Amino acid sequence: MNESLKDEGAEREAAWLSVLLRAAPRFLLEGHAGLDAGQLERRARCFVREQLARCTDLDFGRRFHAACPVAGADARDYLQCVVPVGASEAALIGLRFFGGDVRQPFVDVIAVTAPWRRVATELCEAACAAYARFAPRRLRVFEADVLRLQPEDVVDQFFHAGWADEVAASGPSTPACALEVCTESDVDEVSALVEAGYADLAAYAPELVSRVHAAQLDALADCVETGVLAFITASGERVGVLGTAKDAERLFEGQAVIEEVLLRRHQGRGLAVAAQRLLAREVAARFGPALIWGTIDASNHASRRTAERAGRAARAAWVFVSL
Repeated sequence: MNESLKDEGAEREAAWLSVLLRAAPRFLLEGHAGLDAGQLERRARCFVREQLARCTDLDFGRRFHAACPVAGADARDYLQCVVPVGASEAALIGLRFFGGDVRQPFVDVIAVTAPWRRVATELCEAACAAYARFAPRRLRVFEADVLRLQPEDVVDQFFHAGWADEVAASGPSTPACALEVCTESDVDEVSALVEAGYADLAAYAPELVSRVHAAQLDALADCVETGVLAFITASGERVGVLGTAKDAERLFEGQAVIEEVLLRRHQGRGLAVAAQRLLAREVAARFGPALIWGTIDASNHASRRTAERAGRAARAAWVFVSL
């Protein structure tokens, strides 16, 4: 294993930066007017620095421990770590709990020096040993190319992304659909409509209730402050909500889709797709050709189809591997 991956300081950061950029999604490497020459590397450097800091940041460990307490564990046990993988590779990994449930621990592979499928067995062994106190059940790995997904892969979430200008131009508009852009004073009304939408979801898709969650008031307020929050209207009636906010995950950075809900009785008319295109126009007008991205649960087939039809294709995925 390259010793610089274990060392402290700038050399270790540079080594992991190189690892992360080698595994970047092709979609981002292809470039776009909304992604300047150094932006991808700056985002990667920020991400690496943040993740490496969690290997030694006891405040992070204490907060994590307080949120997800496990008997017999202390703050140090919650820190991320760099582990050897086999004879010559390494991985930066971190403990997670699915939905914050301490009964469902898993290990995130933040970065690995070799293609993860090639070292899957050794990677699982290293993760189990590093977090043995928590008895993790699964490993979660980032697949940067959805074309490499295998039929047997258990996908947790897909990253759907598209550039605002391209999404806006991805298809015809629907005259019956419009957006009513919100201000801070509208957040409570937006929240009420969101709750109504999730009540619909519980009735017609109960299997999703534990996997998708309504945006809270602070998240909706953040959409107003750093992105776009809007009612979806049809023939003058408020029928749904769309919201984006400035955010980043791994190398995806831009306007993240925070909320998307359409009341059940208005579904099946193409309104959700049309609304996403209108939202993209609003994002492009405010922020230029920004990246619109979001993670969608693999079992949320309706939302995935809507994103695809609106021009936000699946670009990468989180994949679970059993330990």
